[in-house]
Amino acid sequence: MSETTIKQAVVEVKKLSQSEKAQMLYDDRQKALWIEKDILKTAIKKEKKETAIKLIEMGDTIEKISIATGLSIKEIEKLKK
Repeated sequence: MSETTIKQAVVEVKKLSQSEKAQMLYDDRQKALWIEKDILKTAIKKEKKETAIKLIEMGDTIEKISIATGLSIKEIEKLKK
Protein backbone atom coordinates (compact mmCIF):
# COMPACT_ATOMS: atom_id res chain seq x y z
CA MET A 1 0.00 0.00 0.00
CA SER A 2 1.31 3.41 -0.91
CA GLU A 3 1.57 6.28 1.54
CA THR A 4 -0.96 8.24 -0.51
CA THR A 5 -3.48 5.43 -0.27
CA ILE A 6 -3.01 5.25 3.49
CA LYS A 7 -3.48 9.02 3.82
CA GLN A 8 -6.64 8.84 1.73
CA ALA A 9 -7.90 6.00 3.90
CA VAL A 10 -7.21 8.01 7.07
CA VAL A 11 -9.07 11.00 5.63
CA GLU A 12 -12.00 8.76 4.71
CA VAL A 13 -12.08 7.18 8.17
CA LYS A 14 -12.15 10.65 9.75
CA LYS A 15 -15.05 11.63 7.49
CA LEU A 16 -16.97 8.51 8.42
CA SER A 17 -16.26 9.07 12.11
CA GLN A 18 -17.58 12.60 11.86
CA SER A 19 -20.65 11.32 10.10
CA GLU A 20 -21.16 8.76 12.85
CA LYS A 21 -20.84 11.49 15.49
CA ALA A 22 -23.23 13.67 13.57
CA GLN A 23 -25.68 10.76 13.36
CA MET A 24 -25.42 10.20 17.12
CA LEU A 25 -26.09 13.89 17.78
CA TYR A 26 -29.05 13.77 15.43
CA ASP A 27 -30.42 10.63 17.12
CA ASP A 28 -30.02 12.21 20.56
CA ARG A 29 -31.85 15.33 19.41
CA GLN A 30 -34.68 13.25 17.96
CA LYS A 31 -35.04 11.35 21.24
CA ALA A 32 -35.13 14.63 23.16
CA LEU A 33 -37.84 15.96 20.84
CA TRP A 34 -39.95 12.81 21.30
CA ILE A 35 -39.61 13.08 25.07
CA GLU A 36 -40.57 16.76 24.98
CA LYS A 37 -43.57 15.98 22.80
CA ASP A 38 -44.69 13.24 25.19
CA ILE A 39 -44.33 15.56 28.19
CA LEU A 40 -46.43 18.21 26.44
CA LYS A 41 -49.13 15.70 25.51
CA THR A 42 -49.28 14.50 29.10
CA ALA A 43 -49.53 18.06 30.44
CA ILE A 44 -52.31 18.95 28.00
CA LYS A 45 -54.26 15.81 28.92
CA LYS A 46 -53.88 16.63 32.64
CA GLU A 47 -55.11 20.18 32.06
CA LYS A 48 -58.14 18.89 30.15
CA LYS A 49 -59.00 16.54 33.00
CA GLU A 50 -58.63 19.32 35.58
CA THR A 51 -60.91 21.53 33.50
CA ALA A 52 -63.45 18.71 33.20
CA ILE A 53 -63.44 18.22 36.97
CA LYS A 54 -64.13 21.93 37.49
CA LEU A 55 -66.96 21.82 34.97
CA ILE A 56 -68.42 18.73 36.68
CA GLU A 57 -68.34 20.59 40.00
CA MET A 58 -70.11 23.52 38.32
CA GLY A 59 -72.87 21.17 37.19
CA ASP A 60 -72.29 21.14 33.45
CA THR A 61 -73.51 18.14 31.48
CA ILE A 62 -71.14 15.42 30.37
CA GLU A 63 -71.89 16.27 26.76
CA LYS A 64 -70.96 19.93 27.22
CA ILE A 65 -67.81 18.98 29.10
CA SER A 66 -66.84 16.59 26.31
CA ILE A 67 -67.28 19.34 23.73
CA ALA A 68 -65.39 21.89 25.84
CA THR A 69 -62.43 19.65 26.70
CA GLY A 70 -62.26 17.18 23.84
CA LEU A 71 -62.35 14.32 26.34
CA SER A 72 -64.54 11.33 25.61
CA ILE A 73 -67.73 10.77 27.56
CA LYS A 74 -66.18 7.63 29.10
CA GLU A 75 -63.18 9.64 30.33
CA ILE A 76 -65.48 12.23 31.90
CA GLU A 77 -67.66 9.58 33.54
CA LYS A 78 -64.51 8.12 35.15
CA LEU A 79 -63.67 11.56 36.51
CA LYS A 80 -67.13 11.89 38.06
CA LYS A 81 -66.51 8.84 40.26
